[in-house]
Amino acid sequence: MSEERRTIHQRIAELLERHEQSRAELADLKARAKEQDRKFETRRKIILGAAVQAHAKLNGAFREELRKAVLAAVTRPHDRAVLPEFFPDRPTANAPPARLVKVPEEPASGAAGATAARPRQDGAVPPESFLESPPPPPLPTSASPTRPPKKGEPPPSCPPSGAAPA
Repeated sequence: MSEERRTIHQRIAELLERHEQSRAELADLKARAKEQDRKFETRRKIILGAAVQAHAKLNGAFREELRKAVLAAVTRPHDRAVLPEFFPDRPTANAPPARLVKVPEEPASGAAGATAARPRQDGAVPPESFLESPPPPPLPTSASPTRPPKKGEPPPSCPPSGAAPA
């Protein structure tokens, strides 16, 4: 019986320390479970979305019902921009354009349209406006060589302040 007896205050301090350790461990486990649940839910959504897309490709009636559901449920412009096949009348300025693949030129054919753009392999069809690129803007012409303006100096294309417009 060489064990030293602890006072009530020492035992309280030990129990409080174990209690805090248990609370910290519990909080850590809850955080890990929440993260794991989020990952599982995201994976479920991806799998279900892929299944819905595959079924919509095969079944025209389902595709029409899906279109109606998406039109009613998706209201944020940012989300609508990601689904141009459901919202063709909406401008998709923020949506990235569909990737175009150049068709290799055939040496036997001398046609002008030998290199044409075609839709991506995933079946996305780009709008007609993406097939023809607009001409580049004209380059600015000036008598003096262009240099970046110094700090506080107006750009070369701006008239000097106080000058009357021509």
